[in-house]
Amino acid sequence: MDSAASTLRQFLIEAQRRISCHAVAFTSPSRDEFHFHCRSDDAREVEEMLRGLADTFLAQIRETNGPVLRTRVRYENGGQMIGRFLVAPVFESSGELAGTVMMYRLATQDSFEQDDLKKGAQLS
Repeated sequence: MDSAASTLRQFLIEAQRRISCHAVAFTSPSRDEFHFHCRSDDAREVEEMLRGLADTFLAQIRETNGPVLRTRVRYENGGQMIGRFLVAPVFESSGELAGTVMMYRLATQDSFEQDDLKKGAQLS
């Protein structure tokens, strides 16, 4: 594992420590980098889901230029809720978007709240 990947892994572990969640991931704007952290038995399925949602969340981050809360995400209108998400941008020191951090909670877990949103903004 190279130094940048190791740093990102530590960042994800720290993000999950600060904001309780089922899983956390980082993806670059080009989507050529994807780093994921989850200690659950369903980690493979959760990683696939986050990879599939990354483009949508990246577009929302580009629109808002700040953290985004999505508390009732479904694959289709009226469908089963798949979970709750806090998505935060990560910026380079130059101010350019370096990527997004996606934090995931199960549908059965509590929603992310404003305090979590503030912590998410601090991560960026």
